[in-house]
Amino acid sequence: MSIMDFSILEQFCELLGDDDKTEVNDLIQIYLADTPKQLAMMDNSLKIQDLEAFKRAAHSLKSSCANVGAIEFSQWAQSLESMNTIASPELQNELNIGQTHFKQTTDKLKQWLLS
Repeated sequence: MSIMDFSILEQFCELLGDDDKTEVNDLIQIYLADTPKQLAMMDNSLKIQDLEAFKRAAHSLKSSCANVGAIEFSQWAQSLESMNTIASPELQNELNIGQTHFKQTTDKLKQWLLS
């Protein structure tokens, strides 16, 4: 599976008439600023065992990742959103995986903006 589906961003560019990617760059910058907050909310929710807050943050992350074409990251967030418990000790490892997804996505988005 590919980390990114750039056709989503390309469709945004086409719809907006955004040949120089200015508008899409704004969308990406919002995503890059918001994603660490969502991951931090998930981490905090895990620490205090707040399942609903965890699921809300995972849902927001799932949607924002899909909006920028981060398909693999979005699917990861979706899998966490559908959990029925956060009492699993493996979840901290899952959040570390999320940080890796975010770094990979960030790198790919920056490369795409420069192309």
